[in-house]
Amino acid sequence: MNYIPYLVMLACVSTSIGEGLVVKKHGSKYSGGFVFTGIVSLFSMAFFLIKDLLTDGVFTFKPEILMFSILGGFLYGMASVLTYEAFSKGSYALSNLILSYALVFKILYGLIVQKETEQSSAFTYIGFAVLALSIYLIKGRGQGEKKPVTVYWLVCIILSFVGSGMYGVVQRIQQKVFSAQYDNEFMVMALGFSAVALIAIGLIKEKNGLKPLYAKGNLYAVGAGAFNGLTNMTSLIINTMFLISRSSVIITGTKLLLVFLISVIFYREKFTKTQILGAVMGAAAVILFNL
Repeated sequence: MNYIPYLVMLACVSTSIGEGLVVKKHGSKYSGGFVFTGIVSLFSMAFFLIKDLLTDGVFTFKPEILMFSILGGFLYGMASVLTYEAFSKGSYALSNLILSYALVFKILYGLIVQKETEQSSAFTYIGFAVLALSIYLIKGRGQGEKKPVTVYWLVCIILSFVGSGMYGVVQRIQQKVFSAQYDNEFMVMALGFSAVALIAIGLIKEKNGLKPLYAKGNLYAVGAGAFNGLTNMTSLIINTMFLISRSSVIITGTKLLLVFLISVIFYREKFTKTQILGAVMGAAAVILFNL
């Protein structure tokens, strides 16, 4: 049996989790999420720019995708900052779980707007029902039990969930409009806009000149950016080894399991029985969407 594809998949899961852990660590020690997430966006942009240069030999500005890139960059930046806040102030496990639900936006867009009913199955509709029940259970409170949920965290993670989901929709629309010709260019321009906007807002908000750019805590941003780039790279490799539907199921299930174990063992997060049940059902819903 060839174990290399599964080792690459494990590397993808590990780097994705690593990025989240670095983000949470920075948020617990420092302030300045705007500059931090802006630097991470720069690393993400660099990955796609290098990929474009290696593929085409030159990066070509495509004015026709400018509108999509600006909108995508806004949504990506919003989701990045709010994810930073959610990871910093709330449950690491529940944050990851809810963010994994973001793919429902693309599914709904396909079903409702593009009428892609032929690409859906009974599993898709069962997944929506299971997902709704999962969300209800996660926000519930058990008798006499303590739940790691605050109003601030809830607002941040819901808005991040919406931003991430709508970013996926914008990405899908531009792929349809331009027949996936400009995927790299879209990512470079969207991430570049996100990085510039986030860093500019951070510098204005901090009111310390350029000091936030070379703050000691930004070493964490370099680490998170490196993990982000490695996740993108391994994801591309995986797509050549597995069907996306199959790899998504394995990656999602493995990541959520490891995230919950890390949260319980290292962060001492406590969950109610109903929240644990909701988390299991949420993971099941995400898997059903990919079947």
